[in-house]
Amino acid sequence: MLQKAVLDSDWKTMNDCPTNSKKCRSEEPLFKLTSRDGSLFYVSAKAAKLSGLIRRFVEIYDLNDEQAIFMMEPIHLPNVNYRVLTMIIHWTESHKNCPKWIEEKWWLNKKKPLLNSWESGFFKEMPNDFLYKLFVAADYMDVKCLLDACAEKIADQGRGKNEEEMRQVWGLPNDLGPDYGFKRETTFWEDILQGQEHRARVKNEQNCVKAKQKAHQ
Repeated sequence: MLQKAVLDSDWKTMNDCPTNSKKCRSEEPLFKLTSRDGSLFYVSAKAAKLSGLIRRFVEIYDLNDEQAIFMMEPIHLPNVNYRVLTMIIHWTESHKNCPKWIEEKWWLNKKKPLLNSWESGFFKEMPNDFLYKLFVAADYMDVKCLLDACAEKIADQGRGKNEEEMRQVWGLPNDLGPDYGFKRETTFWEDILQGQEHRARVKNEQNCVKAKQKAHQ
């Protein structure tokens, strides 16, 4: 049995949302999502479309008008639990009026000071195990701006730490042999951020190749 899960009391800092999400939610068509445990969530169309996964559902099932959205069956997200989906919706509702996120040059995306302050509060005192679950869920739902924010947060926590400190931060067991090379594990979280940069460089190179090919046609 589905449970209505999105209530004002569920939000971490709903009244502090920089985009006045509470008001907007009543004025826009609402997508229906269900978490792994079957809890029902409502999210504004504009916020929902920050997820690449949901945008693909929109294209496949032609959810492009209010009537279609009203009649839609809930989109089930089997890989996302109640608490994590609550935070993802909180994030997307608070970022839905931001300029389009530029994935290829994500480090150049500019945000208003108020939003930067809100994001700091969003991640403040977040347990590492929950941060990792949020990162995995953002990747699964393809929420680029949240994925990059999680990656940067994870990378920041790993910078300058030795092997033992990294084990303590992330609860990593010390059960690898001396010849295995644990050093790679200690830099894993920084590699997440570096991977984002590598992805951007590859796409830029691809765009340059396409531009040159077009110029020679």
